[in-house]
Amino acid sequence: MRRAFAGIAVVLLVAALAAGCGSDGSTARAMERLLPRLMGPAQHYETRLSGTSGSRVESARVLATRLQANEHLVLDRVRLELADLHFNRSRRELLSVGQADFSAVLLQEDLNAQLHERSSLIRGLKLSITPEGARLRGSADLPGVKLPVTPDFLLEGTLKIDGEGRLILDASKIRVVGVEVPEFAAKLLASQVNPLVDLSSARLPVYLRTVEPDHGELRLTGRARVRTGSYADLDS
Repeated sequence: MRRAFAGIAVVLLVAALAAGCGSDGSTARAMERLLPRLMGPAQHYETRLSGTSGSRVESARVLATRLQANEHLVLDRVRLELADLHFNRSRRELLSVGQADFSAVLLQEDLNAQLHERSSLIRGLKLSITPEGARLRGSADLPGVKLPVTPDFLLEGTLKIDGEGRLILDASKIRVVGVEVPEFAAKLLASQVNPLVDLSSARLPVYLRTVEPDHGELRLTGRARVRTGSYADLDS
């Protein structure tokens, strides 16, 4: 009798463990489908989860290639590190995310493509990035300066993150060929250019913290604000 009871207990234990693993596996699959949707369309996604237990995922890493961050900006490579995620599988609802660290590589040509969408006050914007800083060329009608043609200008400076978590060009020199530029005109030009990148209203809102320029590209890091809520149309 004792052997029969022990056998039944083992069977029940194995069944319980199998049910738990199945639940964890379903949660993991649901999270793998959900996480890319938080970030937006991309050429390729890779998702890795660890520590899935019931409704909780200990950590998740999402790698994206050619991510469409917003309407005009593409990020070449993105890495999102998430910690302490809680997901209600029955309601298909992301309840909370403890931490979301963001890093990305932004190519010079992709940033220039975004700059081409800027205000008509400045035309032909083209940014050149080096480890030492950045140069921005363009043409604009300068307030207080009357010329028969629209003059070209050159802004030189460093790339920084401002107090609102946006990428800006901190101009140290402004040159306009053959024209002495009034100070207020220089400030107006800078205000038309900045911010270069603002991800605060992107599908995955990001507050940038650091920028590291290299030859023709930028490495950005920041803290993401993952939007929680229901994703009822996720496949079971």
